[in-house]
Order: sequence, then C-alpha cells, then structure tokens
Amino acid sequence: MTRSSDDIDHASTSHWWGPVLFPDRYLWLVFLSALDVMLTRVILFLGGREVNPLADMVIHDWGMPGLSLYKFFIVAGVIVACEYIGRLSRPHGRRLAIIGVCIAAFPVVWSSFLLLEMALSGGANEMMIPQDPFAVGH
Repeated sequence: MTRSSDDIDHASTSHWWGPVLFPDRYLWLVFLSALDVMLTRVILFLGGREVNPLADMVIHDWGMPGLSLYKFFIVAGVIVACEYIGRLSRPHGRRLAIIGVCIAAFPVVWSSFLLLEMALSGGANEMMIPQDPFAVGH
C-alpha cells in the first residue's frame, strides 16, 4: 500500500517526532551561523570589534566558546520556532525559516565586505605579519 503525499504531509505535521519540515533551510541556517562565528573570530583576531552588544558581552565574558554556544542556542531557537509554526501552518513556518536564513546571511555578507576591504587596503598584511624583533633600525 502506497501513501499519498497528503498522508505524508499530515503525518509529519501531526507529531513532533516526525522528520523536520524544512531541512534544506536549516542546513543553510546552520552553515551561515557557523560561518558568522568563524568570520567574527577572524575579524577579532585582526583587531576588529563585535558590533552586536549582546554578542560582544558574551565574547567578553566567555570568549569564543561562549559565542559558539550563544549562536547554537539562537539557531536551535529558530529551528524550534519554525517547526512549531510550520506544524500549525506550513507556509508560515517556511516563510519564517527563509527569514531566519536571510537574517543569518546578513552578518556573513557584512563581515565578508569588511575583510575584503581590509585585504584590498593592505591592512590585513600589516596585522598578519609579525614584526621581526631582531630587525635593525626599529
């Protein structure tokens, strides 16, 4: 006996233990959030600063592991919200997942532009190459 797609859709929306509703969007959300943490680390290493006050406080108090955990809880919260809303209304849940991906993409795009600007201006070279402590004429 084969099940119709309507049966599958109804089965996946009637229980919490079914498959996730929007796995492709969640993959992008996790990827972009991880990329955000990595780019933040690079920018901080190069002398930049975190512009999100809450994330800045987390970094100050708990360092990069704290930032990773902070980002994990944000991503988990978005996924739980998408699943809950998606089981009530599939289009609304899908829309929320897309909005979450777009929001996660913004800091990645911004950080990429900052790093590109730094690389083109030569600022990254000065910060990445340590000064030779034995050079004559310092």
